[in-house]
Amino acid sequence: MTIAMVTYFIIGAGKFVGEFLSLEPIYASLLMVVLAMIYTVASGLYGVVWTDVFQGIFIFLSLCIYQLWP
Repeated sequence: MTIAMVTYFIIGAGKFVGEFLSLEPIYASLLMVVLAMIYTVASGLYGVVWTDVFQGIFIFLSLCIYQLWP
């Protein structure tokens, strides 16, 4: 992942979260970065991997349900 992609994700997350929390996008971006850093430090790489596993399962099941929904 390049620095440009990470920057793009941070800016996008800031805009998205800023709308819901009525914050300026820069403050929402900083909030998201700080929360991600705290989560990574607190749980370590092991916690991040398990979060990715659960998110992958959720996405897969969501796609299956979407395909089977009448």
